[in-house]
Amino acid sequence: YRVNKQGHFNVPYARYKNLNFIQEERFKKAARVLKSRSIKCMTFEKLKDLKITSDDFIFFDPPYIPLDGYADFKRYTKEQFHYDSQERLSELFRYFAAKGTKLILTNSNAEAVFKLYKGFDYSIVKSKRNINSHGNKRTGKDVIIYANL
Repeated sequence: YRVNKQGHFNVPYARYKNLNFIQEERFKKAARVLKSRSIKCMTFEKLKDLKITSDDFIFFDPPYIPLDGYADFKRYTKEQFHYDSQERLSELFRYFAAKGTKLILTNSNAEAVFKLYKGFDYSIVKSKRNINSHGNKRTGKDVIIYANL
């Protein structure tokens, strides 16, 4: 889910010949697992207001740090998500890691990510990019940072 500068829903338009993202059995299985869980969606700054413990799990999926000068993923929110937001998120990640909270964060395979999350375990995974003007460049690598898993 993303929004434009006015705060309105904003998803790129596309045409798919073989749309296959609705997988009923997987949705039903996920629903059974999540039924007994509490799920909250909020800005990351508000997380400190909750009583989060080592029994909790937090997944962060911020706008990715750009790999080059043309990539710009900070505009997914009305408020924008600049590098200082990345720094504040990194500080919050460290705060909850110190409390023993189970954490996963995804981001780009950028040097800045490794600096922000120095000392944490991570995995680099191949990823598919659906949007690129050059079809042969629709692949990439993402970083998964984790703590207390």
